Amino acid sequence: MAKINAKKILIYKDGTALGYQSNGTLSVSGDTIDVSTKDSSGWGEVLLGNRSWELSIDGLMSYSSTDATNGGQVLMDAFLNETLLSVSWETDVVGDVTYSGDVYVTSCELGGSNGEGATYSATLTGVGAITQGTKA
Repeated sequence: MAKINAKKILIYKDGTALGYQSNGTLSVSGDTIDVSTKDSSGWGEVLLGNRSWELSIDGLMSYSSTDATNGGQVLMDAFLNETLLSVSWETDVVGDVTYSGDVYVTSCELGGSNGEGATYSATLTGVGAITQGTKA
């Protein structure tokens, strides 16, 4: 089985990679519903309830570009304007698995430390289901 080079995984907005990314994480989770009874012999039993997903991203800031390649500014604008974004988590390799869906930016941070590049980080919370596909 081929390994995936993590530097190829990027988060895209409307088909354009959000720029200057250094890290990204896709998380999915599900709530549990306790259905334990006396017949469970003291063991917990659960059903899967609501599921959710989110993307976390961080990278370097740039104020010299004004398009989607300036990931920090794009995400801050989306947060301030409460904009629903269509995003995907994918590589640039045809045939690789992709994950896509709609999100709201639910947190966004801009930072800078002395002697380092300015950074951004954000959490993108899924609205509805995430869709698995194949890179065309």
